[in-house]
Amino acid sequence: MKFLNTKNRQSEESVWISNSDLMSGLMVIFLFISVAFVRQEAPATIGEENVSKNYLQGLLQLENQINIALEEEFTEEEKKKWKMEVLPHLNLVRFNTPDIMFEKSSPELSDDFKKILTEFFPRYVEILSRFGDAIEVVKIEGHTSSEWSGSNKEQAFIRNMFLSQQRTQAVFGHSMTMLLRKKNARLVDFALEKIQTSGMSSTDVIVDEKGNENLELSRRVEFRHVFNDRAYLAKLREYLSVANNKFEEFKKTQDLENLEKQTEQKSTLVHGNSSTQTVLGVEIK
Repeated sequence: MKFLNTKNRQSEESVWISNSDLMSGLMVIFLFISVAFVRQEAPATIGEENVSKNYLQGLLQLENQINIALEEEFTEEEKKKWKMEVLPHLNLVRFNTPDIMFEKSSPELSDDFKKILTEFFPRYVEILSRFGDAIEVVKIEGHTSSEWSGSNKEQAFIRNMFLSQQRTQAVFGHSMTMLLRKKNARLVDFALEKIQTSGMSSTDVIVDEKGNENLELSRRVEFRHVFNDRAYLAKLREYLSVANNKFEEFKKTQDLENLEKQTEQKSTLVHGNSSTQTVLGVEIK
């Protein structure tokens, strides 16, 4: 065991130190270094947390902007004339006038619905295209009621599935034809990349407050944009990681501060009242 010499001494004097005192001295050194490190890194950690928060808030605002833009693009007169609803909480535009859209039990578009789509679709795509990758996919969904004359439940579902698929394909075909006539390559590329068609049959019927199916409103076509939440999830995971690291650093800081208080009485490792001690060649004041 080596011994520790006092810096200010009246004579050549040395004292033996115990293992516990040596460890206490090393702990004091570690304490000062660690506290300085945590205090130095804390602002950067807090900065990362704020960046993550701001990014998430920005994404939420972006989603809100999309829905506001769709709501404002179409006049109240158009919505009423087309029997169209913009539902921001569902991220969709709904047409629910089957008598205007199609012939009964037929996928053929009516002339009136063709005119509506000619006016609606290019403007709809234009709005969504402004937000680029914030939109993951645009779905054209065909919905039916659960009934089919002369069929049981299972037969009606199957027949309505075929019908709803044919109707969405008809809507997509006419809509894209009208978009191509605009000769806007940017909008066409966006539509081809993002749009999907789905025949839903009676999987999502509309019911009244008593839970009874509304046959008329269940027969509808919906345009639904799906927000790209993968960026949300990735940033959320990053934020949680940063927050967890910050919490762990905070715990370490508290532990170190408590340890600093507990070791104040042990910081003098040699006899004497000198304010400066030397531990393994390192001065501690």
